[in-house]
Amino acid sequence: MKKQKIEKIAIEAKVGIFVLIGLIALFYLSFQLGGLGTELKGGYKLYSLFDSAIGLDPGADVDVAGVKVGKVDSINLEGTKARVTMTIRKGVKIGRDAAAMIRTHGLMGDKFVSLRPGDTRQAVLPPGGKISKTIPGVDLDKLMSNLGDVAGDLKSVIGTFQKAFGGEKGAKSVKNILTNFEQLSANLNKVVSDNSSRITSIVKNFEEFSGKLHRIDKKANVMLDNLVSVSQSLKEGKGTLGKLIVSDELYNKLKGAVGSMQAMSDKINSSKGTLGKLINDPALYDDAKETLNNLKVITAKIKAGKGTLGKLVNDDKLYVEAEKTLKKVQKGAEGLEEQTPIAVLSSVFGIFF
Repeated sequence: MKKQKIEKIAIEAKVGIFVLIGLIALFYLSFQLGGLGTELKGGYKLYSLFDSAIGLDPGADVDVAGVKVGKVDSINLEGTKARVTMTIRKGVKIGRDAAAMIRTHGLMGDKFVSLRPGDTRQAVLPPGGKISKTIPGVDLDKLMSNLGDVAGDLKSVIGTFQKAFGGEKGAKSVKNILTNFEQLSANLNKVVSDNSSRITSIVKNFEEFSGKLHRIDKKANVMLDNLVSVSQSLKEGKGTLGKLIVSDELYNKLKGAVGSMQAMSDKINSSKGTLGKLINDPALYDDAKETLNNLKVITAKIKAGKGTLGKLVNDDKLYVEAEKTLKKVQKGAEGLEEQTPIAVLSSVFGIFF
């Protein structure tokens, strides 16, 4: 009897301890919830419009970076969208470029609203403001439906394989396929073995070709770099060609030269200046023609030995006489050189006195 009483007291003590632990846990939860509710009393409201709020209930958490900052107050229909109104804890700033997304705790957990606060340094949403940007969440129902469709398609494919390869006939087909594959593999090995030298040569040639391509590629890169450099120089107006392309000075000079040539051409056409008269005045042409005719007559006379100039050109007697005179002068000069200075002076005085 005494032992039974002790056991009964032990059971009652265990039950009492269990109840006490439950009361303490309940008190702790109520304290936590009451504390959050107290914090939200001084908070402010924001709202956002979602295409779908399936699974989201009033009272769901609102968090930023995994930290709870509020609760969902209400979910109402606004047009064709779900308006989710939230209460945000006082002191938590949400930027105007914030974004809202409905997410799920784990795979099958409760849904909650996750906020990306945006840049709170620029501008923040006022109480009653709208979070314009929403990010579509993962629709588990749609996902499960898609998985069901995939499973159905997979089952259909497996059924087709079973029909194609099931039974003795299918097994034989599979065996034939494997046999053919083994034969193909053996033939490939034989081809490779018999043509190993050719394959090696092909690989070597390909390596050489690859090396040449690499060198060509380097040269092409150098050429491209040079072209880029030249085009940059041209763009900056460097060098003669660059100045021709960029500078307006040469254009202006060429324009002035063309204008001068045009003015000169106009003067020539209007018979102004010497060149204009030479080209357009017929009197000058006639005078030139007459002068040429006179020159022809004179040259004919000279050629015929007429006149003084004709005789000078054609008569050898004048040449002979001139040659004799020069010889006499030369002998006279030699005689003067042989005489003494006194004799020369006496001769000179004799000439004058």
